Amino acid sequence: MAERLPDDVRTRVADAIRTGGTCRGIARDHGVSTATVRKIADEFGITGAFSRAKTENATRARVADLADRRARIAEQMLDLAEHIAKRATAAYTVVITTKDDVFHETLAEPPLGEVRQALTAVGIALDKHMALIKFDTREAANPAAASLVDRLADLLHLDKGADHLVDDGYPTPLPGPGELDDDGYTAPDMGELTE
Repeated sequence: MAERLPDDVRTRVADAIRTGGTCRGIARDHGVSTATVRKIADEFGITGAFSRAKTENATRARVADLADRRARIAEQMLDLAEHIAKRATAAYTVVITTKDDVFHETLAEPPLGEVRQALTAVGIALDKHMALIKFDTREAANPAAASLVDRLADLLHLDKGADHLVDDGYPTPLPGPGELDDDGYTAPDMGELTE
């Protein structure tokens, strides 16, 4: 059996417990085990010295702070998606450079490639927004998040019978040669382009 600690050491440990040190820190500073520190706290009638309530409250506060940050980031993702969606349907200026001059021509809409890139960025921003919302709500059906997505759908004119824009996880097939796409353009025969 281990020898009892001298009373002066026990008193110093008890004083350290009363000043609010951690159990491990006090044990390390006085060369004793954490079990000895707890035993001395019991013997001196010091209760609640190593309560986890402070740690639990601090953890809850930190979790709330992180949830607030995620909510702000989710809102920024939605704002970004909205901004990009507006740009995808706005007038687009093309710079044409020849050896003699530089021309600026404004198109009613951006070229399809630019729109596709913008919609990809919108999709990513919306995906990140939804992932953050889903993480914090733990619900797949969140009416507030759905209304925000509805605003974007209205902005992108997705409510006009565009059934082909439903995300089924597969890319939308391009029209074949001679077929009309949704905007009325005919896809070229790739054989014609290579001849």
